[in-house]
Amino acid sequence: MSRQSQLSYELIQLLGDPQNMEAILNTARDYLHNPIHLTDLTGKLLACSRGNSPVDPIWDGIEEKGYIDHETYQSTCRMNVQKIRGSLSPTLITNAPGSVNLIVCGLRTPSNFRANLIVLEKNQPFCEEDKNLLAITATSLSTILDECYPDSGPKIHASDYLICDLLDTPDIDSSSVAERSKIVSFYPRPPMQILTICHPGNIAAPSILNMVRSHLENLFHKCKTVVHHNRTVTILTENIFSSVTFPSCGIMPLLKKYGLTAAISIPFEDLAYIYPAYMQTVLALEYGSIIQPHQLFYHYEDYAVYRFIEELNIQGSFCHPCIRRLQEYDTKHKTDYTRTLYAYITHFCSMRDAATAIHVHYNTLKYRLGRIIQIIDLSLEDSGTFLMLYLSFKSMELTGTVFKGDDQHEKHIPGPGQ
Repeated sequence: MSRQSQLSYELIQLLGDPQNMEAILNTARDYLHNPIHLTDLTGKLLACSRGNSPVDPIWDGIEEKGYIDHETYQSTCRMNVQKIRGSLSPTLITNAPGSVNLIVCGLRTPSNFRANLIVLEKNQPFCEEDKNLLAITATSLSTILDECYPDSGPKIHASDYLICDLLDTPDIDSSSVAERSKIVSFYPRPPMQILTICHPGNIAAPSILNMVRSHLENLFHKCKTVVHHNRTVTILTENIFSSVTFPSCGIMPLLKKYGLTAAISIPFEDLAYIYPAYMQTVLALEYGSIIQPHQLFYHYEDYAVYRFIEELNIQGSFCHPCIRRLQEYDTKHKTDYTRTLYAYITHFCSMRDAATAIHVHYNTLKYRLGRIIQIIDLSLEDSGTFLMLYLSFKSMELTGTVFKGDDQHEKHIPGPGQ
């Protein structure tokens, strides 16, 4: 039996279990007698054979970083970067950094996940048969990877892997992100925003999410969208939206048709801030579903205060005494002064906006505010009083205790721009 047939036979025995990825690399190493690494298209290390030294000159501390640095990757692929990325045939590269020769073999799974299999000429010189051995290994790994990444989708680009990884990485420095962005040629222009769309129960079918992705990329030509954790996550560039401007962008009919909700982050300048911006949208979806469950779109800037309140652990327990006094007065006299004060404070003391929100005449609101001042015996013009009342109302919104006897979530007074 030839070495190729023997390797193929041994690898077949390892198929069927995603946990055998490293075992496949170790088996191949026994035939190639050189270290082997598996990376995605951004250079992120997915697996490696046993005994690889972190001081191998080409890898630049790969155990600590988990990534091949940009200079190494570009030097590795300098002969023809696109050809190597797209080719499923092993390619020999000589004079790589550290005077190490490489064989690079691209692989693609049936679900279109793409990766690179790289063997270093470190322990033993390459022979012609090594390319065939690596190709056999790549075929086996593509089967394993298909089980690990079954939903890669029909149009996967190298930058997609980078974005999805950043969305799951809380702490990463700007230099590392810039280094990896060069690898995949991904240079979004700031300012940027994250737009996240999902089904309220996170049960949207993959076909719907992929359709939404295509729609977004047609609607926003400067955006980049991935499907991540059963959500579509879009990096918007050069189209910065507020709570007022987003509903007119053309996405609302799509949300209504498929029962989806959307959230948008505050603008940011650096790709390293993708994770916190993404978490802003996740939190906006969470708080929005509590405070305004019938809305289709939420902007984090309208809900950031709830995060602040939860961080202080004061939700529901933080209430200015005058609000309780006003609630008791309403219960006794069948009035609605608590709702009036709520509208006035949450619209930042704008008489016009508050009157519009509760559908009363300006003079009616003015009269009510006069009565409220008499009842609570406080000036509403004092900045400290305003802040305490604002935080109190926002804290009470989380527990639905602003309007006693009402379903607050059904009768929530719209905020500015809503």
